[in-house]
Amino acid sequence: MAFFKYFLIRAAVFVPLFVIFVLLGVGLIFSALFAAVIAFCISYLFFRKQRDAATEQMRNRFSGKAKPIRTSTELADADAEDSLVEAHPDVVVNSDVRPKTQPGAAGRDGQQQGGSHPAPAAGQIPKDFLDWPSWTGQTCYQPRESTSPAANRML
Repeated sequence: MAFFKYFLIRAAVFVPLFVIFVLLGVGLIFSALFAAVIAFCISYLFFRKQRDAATEQMRNRFSGKAKPIRTSTELADADAEDSLVEAHPDVVVNSDVRPKTQPGAAGRDGQQQGGSHPAPAAGQIPKDFLDWPSWTGQTCYQPRESTSPAANRML
């Protein structure tokens, strides 16, 4: 709430200054520039308490200690998982880990996953990754056929 309040104060200072400069005929860009600089100076000099509160709120929000913001769907999903675990203590729910698929197993759309190349170990690049034609089935350069004999000689 403190960040929103500080934003409104700065907007309430900026907008009238912008309108005044536009009415004076300074131009839109210079009006915005002058209004922004003056609004910054005013808010810096006179609204320190609000600025510090907004900064503290932002620091708390982005620190590692902040509680995550969860949507209603995530909350309902968590409640369903909790009730399942409470009803059946032998069930383990670990939604942080994606299920591993077997090589060649069908994916969501029914197509085979994986391919002819085995997956590289973590942090390694496959040997043929930079060998573009081999994994796409295309060549890097295919000359175009032209109807002009002079152009065909150049190719």
